Amino acid sequence: MKNDALQQLKVEAEAAKRDRYPNVPAHALPRAKYSERSANDLTKCIIDFVNLQPGCVAWRVSNVPVYDTKTGKHRAGNVRKGVADISAIRRGQAWQIEVKFGKDIMSEHQRKFAAAVEASGGVYCVAHTFEQFINQWNNPRKSAALQVDPNLLL
Repeated sequence: MKNDALQQLKVEAEAAKRDRYPNVPAHALPRAKYSERSANDLTKCIIDFVNLQPGCVAWRVSNVPVYDTKTGKHRAGNVRKGVADISAIRRGQAWQIEVKFGKDIMSEHQRKFAAAVEASGGVYCVAHTFEQFINQWNNPRKSAALQVDPNLLL
């Protein structure tokens, strides 16, 4: 594993497992595996990292279409357009984390949601890599690139 941030996450995750299961020998615990080979891998890294921090919790937000067996068609999920991939709470402050992989870019709905989150006192960040996310986590600030006309807010 060449990425120092991923290596540190692995070390912290394995230490947390040893603490959680003190009666299980270390060699019998499954090894933590982390990579950035896909959006799903990056999402898992971020969620696990946040959940390992004291006073923090994170979860994945699923916004996939649902197949309706009665109609035989897919229908839109029940999450509002533009919602970030990960929701988190960091010591009482709301964080919304959008995972972008490869050439993926933010939609207009996502930009509006980002502005609404920041206008409400939350933190919105876009993560293309785990290391980039860690930098934003360690230096949270409002993103000038995401500022939108307040009249356009949801």
